[in-house]
Amino acid sequence: PSCCSPRTPPPLASAPRPEADSTASERRRVVAALKRFDQLEAMSSRGDPEGCSCALEELRRLREDGTAFALGPNAHNRAMRVCASSPGTVETLFAEAAAAGVQDDASLQVLATCRLEAEDFAGAAAALSELLGPLLVQPAHGAARRRVPARTAKVALSVLGACRDASVCGDECRGAARQWAALGEGGQWAPPAPPPSPERTLALLKPDCVASGAAGEVEALIAEHGFEVVRRRRWRMGEGEAAAFLQASCSS
Repeated sequence: PSCCSPRTPPPLASAPRPEADSTASERRRVVAALKRFDQLEAMSSRGDPEGCSCALEELRRLREDGTAFALGPNAHNRAMRVCASSPGTVETLFAEAAAAGVQDDASLQVLATCRLEAEDFAGAAAALSELLGPLLVQPAHGAARRRVPARTAKVALSVLGACRDASVCGDECRGAARQWAALGEGGQWAPPAPPPSPERTLALLKPDCVASGAAGEVEALIAEHGFEVVRRRRWRMGEGEAAAFLQASCSS
């Protein structure tokens, strides 16, 4: 007889649950579809009209599989971006996501941007208002409010700036502007840094240049090099003024 104890048989591997296996398969199909949506968005950005129709076909397949919302609104959001040049299609896709109760910030960002490009300022402001609303809700237990995400801030500045430039003062634009101001007062977004002040330089045309009629050619040459004339002055220097100017110029 052997002095060794009998080996314990290895534990039997448990078979995967059919539900878990099915869920993983669905997620893989949707992830693969999202990658195709990214490719189609690149097609649309190059002006290829087939991008949107291919995206809608991809979304139809996901609906047939019952996986259109397996990853929330991601598939619809990608399709909305691909079809951004078709406002009606974007509205339909957003409505589908909203009916399923899965629309998110990205859905509203695409919707607001699409409406803005179609010059539907009131509609863009309404989508922006819906996007900003949750940020104004006071969180429980004294927690700090969420800061405005960078992408939302970009959309807000674009929509409100367009409303202002177009002199649109409807209820939607005014409401969104009040929300944006309230978020700023609460410190939930910081205004963008002001653009740098343009540098200025001085160009002096001497009397012989003016007398010969070459002033216009000189100004055209200045413009060709990217400069803009913001102020002109024509005057005759006195001896003292000319001496002081030459002294300052030579000493610099």
